[in-house]
Amino acid sequence: KSKNPFVKIVHVNGRPVDGLIDTGSSAVLMRISAARECNVTIRDAVCPLYTVGNATQPSATTIGEGDAEVSIDGVLAADHTIKIVPYSSIPVDVLVGRTWLDLPHVNYFKQGGEIVFDSLNRVQTDALVESYSDDRAYVAITESVRPTKVPINENDVVIDPHVSAAQRETLVALLNEYRDAFAKNITELGCTDVIAMDIVETPG
Repeated sequence: KSKNPFVKIVHVNGRPVDGLIDTGSSAVLMRISAARECNVTIRDAVCPLYTVGNATQPSATTIGEGDAEVSIDGVLAADHTIKIVPYSSIPVDVLVGRTWLDLPHVNYFKQGGEIVFDSLNRVQTDALVESYSDDRAYVAITESVRPTKVPINENDVVIDPHVSAAQRETLVALLNEYRDAFAKNITELGCTDVIAMDIVETPG
């Protein structure tokens, strides 16, 4: 008889118990006897449990719930809520459902006839190709498109009313000559942390 790939050893608060992966279960269910062995603090919480095909008559009812560390293949979820059920309600000590399986860092796949779990926050350090420190890499730029910027005009600058028209024109021309140094809006700021600045005319 082949091994059921969905049968896994589940560690609850560090203690190993027999578990079953059930992608059709919306929660993690645990026998009350196993919960006590794993030192799960149980609080009152009565909740009906329904099975597929019978949404009107509950197949079982929880007798409590608790929070515990649930780990499979080293993938850990701390303070995870577990529904506590009578011994005969489930076929194993722990039924692992989607509240644990759908966690952002939980990844699982079938490998060698069993379900294997891995954490998505692990970094793969194996090199796909050999690399050497004396290798030199060259990158050729074939095309570069610079974003266009709208020219600065007098309406964009606060100018002293006593400044002559010729001086205004010279100032605007100077600003546009160094247009890349000025941002008219947030999208042109780039990496600078300067949002506002004062331009002071120096004598001469």
